[in-house]
Amino acid sequence: MAAWLPSTLAQPVLPAGPALSESPVRMRSPMAMAVLTAMVVAPNEVFAQGLGTMLRALPMLAEVALCVGSAAAGRLIESRAISVLVCHTGAEPDPALAQLFARASALGVRTLAVLPDTDPEQAVTTAVELEADGYLLECDLTSAALDDTVRRLVRGEASLPPSLMHRMIARARTGKHAAELRPSLTPRERETLALLAEGLTNKQIARRLAITQHGVKRHVANVLAKLNCPNRTLAVAHALRDGLLDRRPPDDDQELRA
Repeated sequence: MAAWLPSTLAQPVLPAGPALSESPVRMRSPMAMAVLTAMVVAPNEVFAQGLGTMLRALPMLAEVALCVGSAAAGRLIESRAISVLVCHTGAEPDPALAQLFARASALGVRTLAVLPDTDPEQAVTTAVELEADGYLLECDLTSAALDDTVRRLVRGEASLPPSLMHRMIARARTGKHAAELRPSLTPRERETLALLAEGLTNKQIARRLAITQHGVKRHVANVLAKLNCPNRTLAVAHALRDGLLDRRPPDDDQELRA
């Protein structure tokens, strides 16, 4: 049964020094101050508490709330000021997660899916089906990786682990789940999509294509609309799945940035 697990959620874990209420200036940047609450959703209390402990160690988060089960999470996300949703998808597919992520996106909540890596094919399928802003595999889950990924999400960027991208490329090359009708992209939109897959920002794409950032935003918007994707991470994931990108996988130490 889903349950809300309150604990010492109102207090972040900060470096040695005064408590947050006594020294609010210890929040290190405007970006950090903008993040108020993260909510963890997991299939069991072990995963929920584990992710919660890691997230509470991030100074940017003022509160970390835990929820076991996706059924109750949808109601809770409506009633709390959540900034980041971190969800462990579990070993078994949960159809309710897609609805939860879609609702979170509609509310402006940044979403991160932590995927089990025991079944590589299932991990790819789940990543494509969930409309998440970022993804992490269990094997890549460290405090540093979680900190970096959450910071990217707060900045409006997206994150796709190289190992997951490799698997998506491999699936695309075998022709599995290829789209029957591929979207018609202009040559410039295809160039933009390829540069998104390289992890370039709008500013970097503008320099590469020798156009304005406004032009880049228009091309990115067109790509997202034609691929029917709400964010860059999912657009690249779908493009890889459907064979729209014919490129070598990135190096293992390179993360996808959007």
